[in-house]
Amino acid sequence: MVGVKMRNGGRLLCGVATLALVGSQLAAAQETNEADKQGRVTLLQRLVVGAGADKVAIETPQAVSVVDQEALDAEQPETVGDAIDALPGVKAIGSQRVLGESFNIRGIGASAASDEPRLIVNVDGAPKFYEQYRMGSFFSDPELYKRIEVLRGPASSTLYGAGALAGVINLTTKDPADFLTDGQTWALRQKLGGTLNGGGAGFLTSSTLAWRAGAQAAFLLNGTHRQSDAFVDGSGNTVDGTDFSTWSGLAKGVFTLGPLGEHRLEASYSRWFSDVDDAPYSQSGLSGGVLTAFGTADRVVNDQTATFAYSYTPIDNPWIDFSLTGGYASSLVEQSDVSPGLRFAFGDRWDIAYDTWQLRAENTATMTGDRWENFLTVGAQAQTQDRVSDAQFVGPPFFPPGIAGPYPIGSHPSGRATSFGAFVQSEFVHDGWLTVIPGARVDHFRMSAGDNVPAAVGERANRYTLFSPKLAAHAQLNDWLAVFGSAAQTQRAPVLDELYDVDGHVGLKPERSNSFELGAAVSLYDVAAVGDVLQFKVTGFANRINDLIYRADDGDPYFNAPHADYRGVEVEAAYEGDRLFGRAAYSLIRGELWTGTYLDTIPADELVLTLGTRLPERDLEMSWTGTFAAPQRRVADPSVTVWGDGAPTGGYMVHDLQASWTPSDGPLAGLDVQFGIENVFDTTYREHLSGDTAPGRTFKLTLARQFGG
Repeated sequence: MVGVKMRNGGRLLCGVATLALVGSQLAAAQETNEADKQGRVTLLQRLVVGAGADKVAIETPQAVSVVDQEALDAEQPETVGDAIDALPGVKAIGSQRVLGESFNIRGIGASAASDEPRLIVNVDGAPKFYEQYRMGSFFSDPELYKRIEVLRGPASSTLYGAGALAGVINLTTKDPADFLTDGQTWALRQKLGGTLNGGGAGFLTSSTLAWRAGAQAAFLLNGTHRQSDAFVDGSGNTVDGTDFSTWSGLAKGVFTLGPLGEHRLEASYSRWFSDVDDAPYSQSGLSGGVLTAFGTADRVVNDQTATFAYSYTPIDNPWIDFSLTGGYASSLVEQSDVSPGLRFAFGDRWDIAYDTWQLRAENTATMTGDRWENFLTVGAQAQTQDRVSDAQFVGPPFFPPGIAGPYPIGSHPSGRATSFGAFVQSEFVHDGWLTVIPGARVDHFRMSAGDNVPAAVGERANRYTLFSPKLAAHAQLNDWLAVFGSAAQTQRAPVLDELYDVDGHVGLKPERSNSFELGAAVSLYDVAAVGDVLQFKVTGFANRINDLIYRADDGDPYFNAPHADYRGVEVEAAYEGDRLFGRAAYSLIRGELWTGTYLDTIPADELVLTLGTRLPERDLEMSWTGTFAAPQRRVADPSVTVWGDGAPTGGYMVHDLQASWTPSDGPLAGLDVQFGIENVFDTTYREHLSGDTAPGRTFKLTLARQFGG
């Protein structure tokens, strides 16, 4: 029954339209003052800082979702993907192994070899990137972050760089101010967590210390350790290689300078570390045993991010809101003790690393006139990324002395990519109701091959100049209804893999994405009780990628295919009242190649519903979340059996329960208790873009307490 409902996406959209009509009649019959409107904050009213001038999500002309600290605490995620997987149009793909997770936005993103070149991931403004066959692309712990923003669609390219065909994921690390209240000079927060799944247990400890050093400086230190046994699925089968042990930490300093605090300087450093022996080589999934032939390997992973940010915002000069940010990001995987069957493919030892340096400067000038204001942002960004691929044969006893030594991995070439971009965006607001945002960006890329790339592969250096224009608009037609839309184009230069793979390429051109969005947002107040609010946002999109860089199969050369088409509908809804709340997220995405063949990167149609209640007198909040996924049989080849590589999936229903208790008085005041049961009915299922079955019934408990003085 669930599959029938989800396949009939038009039925749901008709229901949404009917709800909008009924809601409009209710809103027209009510008189609501401005104070009442500000009484509730829904997930669609979370502040967005990554889409131009700061605004709440429901007022942006782009599809954007925000996961804040409260949502992160309630979710108790083990990975960043856990925290964003329920957002419309967004999926964590690959596997739930800490070394096997990647991202998919609006159907763009593959699991076996990541599509990270088509989306951008930033940590405190520093770009993160990693690509290795059957590995994940992002290594970190959600405990380091206080908010995650996901901007969907190519319109993000203006501010964040050419190539954001799918969108942008911005992660913001925690800050001293998140822990220090007025008058406090120090604060210590200790968090302990545990999971239980089929007899296997997991454990988390996270300690955060924040302190002030005078009126103008504050610091933060965090140390986190997380470990877990391998989980079992709903049928009681252990999913091999899902056990892990990781360490992570964050150090940050924030300085406010000048008598009026107009200068701000921030520096941060974070690190994530994992050391696993005899782990499955295929971290993105084992396909029910089909891919166990890949064997095992020992892997040591070091992921580091260092950033600094300076901003100058004079109180009496609206023409200056200047920021200068710099970042260094490094992801290093040291691979050794590879199974004998894979040594001739990947060497006995193999170090794969990405080192990225970035510098970015921008200024926003605020101009105002009679019934209008304009925010003009101008900036520039420079980036250098080195890709290291250093493989070795160790010689005897495994190999004869004659072949011991360096071994080039032709399918994972080394090289350097440098880029420089300049951008401008004008955000014009007329009379408080109409916002028009034109923008444009120019990027120049230079790719050069590393020493281990054979000269016969192709040109040693490749240059591309890319142009990314956009036009977006948002109109607040009345107190309850807004409409918005955008048209954007961005281009993506070929990456090192595509240019210098040993299988070669034929004169690759950059990809060009043409995207259109159209949507509406409805906000209704005093719906069932005074002060409550019901909001929803519907977005339809169509994205054609021309000159798609494509290969039919491993071993084939890359070439520019005519195009691929992506289209879909996303719905976000939220209700907030004194005692009741609810949320909904729905995604319907379709994608085909130029031949009419279905794309294998399209997730299943999915509806995620949350209903909850608050008991303020008991400091208690409880909720139920249901995930309803349709069968996904729109695949290129229904006979494929490799999970995550195009094998069809059936539909499923999964139910979760969550409760939080934060006593406000008594001896336990200040304690934060989070409890959850995921997959309550122990359902056996597999998400369509996952390489493994999902965990069965899982219990989660987190206790946190903060002290200060």
